[in-house]
Amino acid sequence: MSNISKKKIHIPEFPMIIGAGLVVLDIILNNSSKTPIFNAGGTCGNVLAGLSFLGWRSKSVSRAGKDFASDILIKDLLSDGVNVDYITREEKLNTPRIVEKINSNGLYAKHNFFLRCPTCNSYLPRFQRPRIDFINDILKKDENPEVFFFDRVTPSILKLAKAYKKSGALIFFEPYDLRRLEELEESIHVCHILKFSKNSNSKNVDNLINDNSILKKIKSYKPNLVIQTLREKGLLYNYFDNDKWHYKKGKKLKKVYDTCGAGDWLTVGFLFYLQKLAFKNCIKLIEALESIELVKSALDFSQMLASLSSMYVGARGLSKLLERDKILNITETCVEKNCEIISPVKPSLKSKSQIGYVINKRIPEGDYCPTCLLNI
Repeated sequence: MSNISKKKIHIPEFPMIIGAGLVVLDIILNNSSKTPIFNAGGTCGNVLAGLSFLGWRSKSVSRAGKDFASDILIKDLLSDGVNVDYITREEKLNTPRIVEKINSNGLYAKHNFFLRCPTCNSYLPRFQRPRIDFINDILKKDENPEVFFFDRVTPSILKLAKAYKKSGALIFFEPYDLRRLEELEESIHVCHILKFSKNSNSKNVDNLINDNSILKKIKSYKPNLVIQTLREKGLLYNYFDNDKWHYKKGKKLKKVYDTCGAGDWLTVGFLFYLQKLAFKNCIKLIEALESIELVKSALDFSQMLASLSSMYVGARGLSKLLERDKILNITETCVEKNCEIISPVKPSLKSKSQIGYVINKRIPEGDYCPTCLLNI
C-alpha cells in the first residue's frame, strides 16, 4: 500500500452520493410469466438504491411523470432509503420504463430488453434529460456530496459533474459502452473513474488484455481508474498512467438466474468497500483511489458481490431477498477465503412462486396495459 498518513479530518462512514441519469421502472417478465415484477431500476437507479441499501445517503436527479408507474418507482426507491427530492414528477411526461424478459433455469440465464411493450406493442417512454433550470436550482443548495455518479451525457448532467468535481467529489462515469467515444470525451475528461462494459467474442483473455486501443484513445484525458467489465469472463482495469490492462477473472456460480444487475452491483460494491477502507485509514474517498492496494481490495469485494447478485431475479433481487448484514458477511467471507465458486444463499424473505421477488400492486381502474401500465 502506498504511504497513507492519517489526517485529523472528518471522514463520514456513510457518505452522500448524488446520481443523475437512467432511473426507470423495470418491468420483469420471468420465464414466460405473464405477471410482471415491478421495480425501480436503470443503471443510475440501481446504483443509488444499492448504496442506500448498504447505508449511504443517496439522492437521485431524474424526471418522471405523474402516473401509476412513477408511484411504484418512487415508493420502491424510498423503500431502500433513496432521497427523491430531486425527482421531478411532471404532468406532460410518462415515467420512463424498460421491459426485461428473462429465460433462466439455474444453469444459464438469458435476458432481453424491449423498447416496445410485448403485450400492447406501445413504445415505452424513454429517458428524459434533466432541465438546466432545475440543475441550477440544485446547485444553489450548495451540497457537497462525496460522490457524483452519472451514466448519461447531457449538458445539464455535465454541469452537475463539473460543479461537484470542483467541490471535491469523486466523479464516477458509467456509459454503456464507448462506441461513440467522440461524444463522451468531455465526460471522460471530468471523471475520476470510468467504467464500461464490452461484449467480446474472443475466448482468449490474453487478446483482451493486450488490446489497449481504448486506453490509447483516451490517453490525453484518462481518469484515475478505468474498469472494463467482460461479463462472465471477469474484468479488466487500468490504473493511472499504465498502458496495460490488469485482469481479474470472473467467479463460477453454482446457480445463475439473472445477470443483468451484476454490473450495477459491481459499482455499488466498489464504492462501498473503497469508502469502508478510506474510513478505516482516516482518509477521504478520493484519496483512497490513489492507493493501488485499496483499489484492488475494493475490486475483489465488488466482484464477489456482483457474482452473488446473479443468483437472484431482478437487478435488485439480491437486496429484496437478503438482509444487508447477511449480504456483507457472505461477501467478505468469500473474499477472505478467495472462493472460486459462489453458492446461492437461502432468501431471508419468502418467495412462493419463483427464485426472485414479486411486488404485488393494485392496477388502477381504466384502460391500462397490465404489463407496461400505459393507457391503451
